[in-house]
Amino acid sequence: MIVAELESRITPQDKAEWQKGSIEDWVMKAHRLAQTVAYGDLRNENPAPINAAYEPKTSILKTAVIDRRYRRQADPVIELQLEKAGVRLAYLLDASLMLSAAGVRNRV
Repeated sequence: MIVAELESRITPQDKAEWQKGSIEDWVMKAHRLAQTVAYGDLRNENPAPINAAYEPKTSILKTAVIDRRYRRQADPVIELQLEKAGVRLAYLLDASLMLSAAGVRNRV
């Protein structure tokens, strides 16, 4: 399973590093990765080329083609982001549960 494979790669150092910062920091880092990897430099070349144009008369929608080159570039980033998301979710749940157990109302 992909979950077990991703989990096996995470070191204690990774966990410590990925738990640093705020939720806003995490969101902005992920957004920058999306801009550079998922969307690339759209001014020059679309990393996921469109194989059909939208034609109102025929109701054809634009669809992206994810080719091997794009996947080779994006897959490692996607996997790393999934690893980080799992670690960060666990961290937030642990913090929330610990505060709840202590009788503290929280907004993690």
